[in-house]
Formats: sequence, C-alpha cells, structure tokens
Amino acid sequence: MPRLAALLLFAIAGAAAGTLLDALIPGARDVRAVCIVEFAAVSLRYGAAVATVFFCVLLTLFTAAAMYDTLTMLIPTVIPASAFALFFIRASFFSTNLAELCERALYGVICAAVVAASMYALARVARAVYKTDALGGGDIELFAVIGMWFGVCAAFKAVALSCVFGLVFCAARGVGSRSAFPFAPSISTALFALIVTGGAS
Repeated sequence: MPRLAALLLFAIAGAAAGTLLDALIPGARDVRAVCIVEFAAVSLRYGAAVATVFFCVLLTLFTAAAMYDTLTMLIPTVIPASAFALFFIRASFFSTNLAELCERALYGVICAAVVAASMYALARVARAVYKTDALGGGDIELFAVIGMWFGVCAAFKAVALSCVFGLVFCAARGVGSRSAFPFAPSISTALFALIVTGGAS
C-alpha cells in the first residue's frame, strides 16, 4: 500500500478511535486530534503493517489512561489489563509455533515483573523522602505494560522521558513540585515518542 494511502487510512482510523474515546470518557478533550496524530505518525514510521495496528491500539489504550488520569487522578484497572491481554494476542500472532509463543510470553512477563518491582521500590523510596505518593498503582502498571511489550531497557527509557515530559506539563500548567498531578499523560507521550523514533525496539 502506498505510504500516502496508508497515512490517510490510519488517520481515519485515528479519528474513529478518538470519537470512541470521546463517547466513553465524558469530559475528555482533544482526544480525536491526539489519536489522529498518533495513528498517522506511527503509520509513517512503520507503514501499513500488522505491527502498526497493534501499536495504534496500544497507544489508544494509553491515551484513554491519560484522559482518565487527567479527569479523575485514577487509571481504571481495565486499561492496563487490556494492554497486557493485547500483548499476548500480538505474541500469538507473530509466533510460528507454541514454543516461540511461550518464550515470548515468558520473556514479556519477566520484563513486566522486573519493571513493576523496580517502579514500586522507587515509589516507596519517593514516599519516604517526600512524604507523599510520587507514583500511583496505575502508573506502575503502565510502565509494566511498556516493559512487557518492549523490554526492560525501553521501559526505563520511558521512565526517563516521562519525567522530562512531566516537568514540561507541570510548568505549562503551573503545578508546584509537591502538588499532585496526573502522570499518565507523560507516560503516554513517552511511549508515543519511543514508538515513532524506534526507541522502543
């Protein structure tokens, strides 16, 4: 499929995904535009491939998490759970036999566990130092999803990028360093940056 046609197709799909999120998340803003940009950028990077579809669905889930977190300061468990399930669907699609599927699944689970344990430990240290929760359980789950999909190194890249984006978002919103703010938008933006730059591979 020509790249321009793929771009148009995925932009339309992004608009549809954004419209769906608009309907599912009352009070969400600019979701359609975000999804269109994400889908179009990923299609430009990877073309009209099955991997592109999986990446776009994953980004849609993270966008939903970002919107929920922004509106409620909570991330529904169903969102990271869906992302974990999507990983196994993707693994089964790209595996040629049961042994390869089991290997992919086991590696993903181990990476997710390592990332989750690391982020939980970091959250405990931050709470001891700052006397407040620096990371919520939903944030840790999102990082674990990134670890499962792309490995431990990519997850820690996402952590670093999320901190940078978090500082930018805080400055833009005039939020103080000790004030609570939604972190999922920063995590979602970091994942998008990693995917479109190839840093998640």
